[in-house]
Amino acid sequence: MPVKLIGSLIVAAIAALFTGYNLDNKCDVWIFHNFEQVPVAFTIIVSLMVGVIITLPFTLGKNAPRKPTEKDMALLKKAQKKEARQKLREEKRAAKEAKQTEKEKAAKEKAELAKAEKAKAEAGKTADAAESVPAAQPTTVEYHDSSL
Repeated sequence: MPVKLIGSLIVAAIAALFTGYNLDNKCDVWIFHNFEQVPVAFTIIVSLMVGVIITLPFTLGKNAPRKPTEKDMALLKKAQKKEARQKLREEKRAAKEAKQTEKEKAAKEKAELAKAEKAKAEAGKTADAAESVPAAQPTTVEYHDSSL
């Protein structure tokens, strides 16, 4: 808002300078009567105000809602079809990404299962190897000494 205020003040200052420098310039104006020695700045300001007053009713008048033409309807249908196609593409892309994620998840689970089975098999081999080697048994040596 301050920018608009400052801009308005600058425009007013420029208009005042223009008016001040052109007060000496005068001309004759004819509007169904001949007005002599009218300042040029006054003529410009009056013509600007008349233009604003004439334009005002067209600017502030009702904006009657217009009925859509066939061309407007065709453009609307085209836009709706385009939007529907875009939505379908996005749904397909989402389904494809979901499938890809599902495949990756399944592959990861399968790899983990295979790793677990491999670890289980190795654990089984270690247990079998441990069972096949007899544990060291204490040995007792008996001496048959006949001299005693």
